[in-house]
Amino acid sequence: MTEKKSSNRGSIIGLSIVIIILLGYIGYLYFNNTRIIDEKVQLGIEKNEVLNELESLQIQFDTLSTSNDTLQAEISAQQQKIEEMLQ
Repeated sequence: MTEKKSSNRGSIIGLSIVIIILLGYIGYLYFNNTRIIDEKVQLGIEKNEVLNELESLQIQFDTLSTSNDTLQAEISAQQQKIEEMLQ
């Protein structure tokens, strides 16, 4: 009878350890996923800021005008780069 009680006690302790490990792992996954989601949100915000800056630059380039052909070609090239980045 004592062997059966100690066998049950060992099983309970073993199961308790497994449950604690699983709960720890689930907690780790939860906090890791939360961190990843926060990073994605932050990257989305930064992406929108960069897009806004590119659109602002595009507007500034649109308002530039010069009679110098070399400068006008450089302005056009920069405008093309901005349009490609926006896409």
